[in-house]
Amino acid sequence: MKLATALNTSIVLPLPPSTIDLVQESLNELEFLTGNVSTHFGAMRAKLGYPEPWKIHFVEISRNDGKLEELLVKVAREKYPDMDFLSLQDGTRWGG
Repeated sequence: MKLATALNTSIVLPLPPSTIDLVQESLNELEFLTGNVSTHFGAMRAKLGYPEPWKIHFVEISRNDGKLEELLVKVAREKYPDMDFLSLQDGTRWGG
């Protein structure tokens, strides 16, 4: 999932490139873990010997930037609505 396709008009752009990169890397990691083999990162996982996707129920977010957490959760929950996202900073939980 490309970050640009997941963002909507409620998010004010431009975002710093480092923020966009961190969010995109996080989405790539989630796809690596949970994507089927027809996805780019799911296929990469399968080539490493793990063809079946893992079922991830909780994702820990441990960045100090609340805006980054908010953006990551907003974008990731669109693709992964059943996952719970937990903040280590203040204990916030965005439920699935």
